[in-house]
Amino acid sequence: MVITIYINIQIAQRYINATGKTKALFGLTELLTFGYQYYIAVIGIISFILSILSLKVNGQRNKMRMAVLLSIVAIAMVFLKTWRLFI
Repeated sequence: MVITIYINIQIAQRYINATGKTKALFGLTELLTFGYQYYIAVIGIISFILSILSLKVNGQRNKMRMAVLLSIVAIAMVFLKTWRLFI
């Protein structure tokens, strides 16, 4: 999640420094320049799958539920364009 927040801060700074035409087409700029952020979602998906599989094992249920919740938040942060909150 820290890496995603760092990338979103960079995207927000780039948007603030952009001109009018660049702001209008900023989705393309974001995809071409910061497209690697979607690869970070793979880490969140893997952690989600592993935490779901670990829920089946009897053990520390509260910690496993927290792991599932954090992995869902990490995946959502990548796809919901949270950089707009930093503007």
